[in-house]
Amino acid sequence: MPYSATFAAGHADSVIGPSITADEWWQELSTWPGPMPGASRTIAALAATDPDATFLLVLSPPYLRACRQDILTAAEKINDSERLMVVSVGAERSGPIADLLVRADGRLQGLFGGSKLSINVRVAAHMIKAGALARSAASAALTELARTQPAPVVFSRQPLSDAEVTAYISQSLAADPKASATRLLRTLRDSQLACEQHRFHRLYRDLVGGAHGHAR
Repeated sequence: MPYSATFAAGHADSVIGPSITADEWWQELSTWPGPMPGASRTIAALAATDPDATFLLVLSPPYLRACRQDILTAAEKINDSERLMVVSVGAERSGPIADLLVRADGRLQGLFGGSKLSINVRVAAHMIKAGALARSAASAALTELARTQPAPVVFSRQPLSDAEVTAYISQSLAADPKASATRLLRTLRDSQLACEQHRFHRLYRDLVGGAHGHAR
């Protein structure tokens, strides 16, 4: 089911704030019985149902921070720690969670293609296809692949406020009323200006409104 929750600070749909942290939100969420009462509601509970299974967790760094303790607890419940792998390119490698991370970095984007948002999924897909489903072996293979790739390009774009992005969208649509949100965002970024994708599409919909506000 679609949802609007986000870990991004200052967002109307942010689940974190002064009174709750990301990991507290995750813990509270796990107390809800969910759409299938009796089913596992935490990673640790899922691991306990089959300690011999392989667990491949594909998480962005914000989600990893929220699930960190749950993952560490899950690692204590499985029989072979090599069978619990976390793919999270860009995640901070410190503390006990570092031992569970598959070694993968941004250089693999050039090899697997796609955007930065999809790099974790593409790394995991490669691991499954290659049958690299033990952490040490997967890390060794991905490290070797990364060595063949150039360093990732780092963009230095100027961030824009909501008002500036809205003004840009309005001016662009005045010149081309059929311009899609995706095309306008690409043009904006080509101009070395920055706006997060979700925020841009939201502002586009807010400006256009109604049925015409879908992101094309």
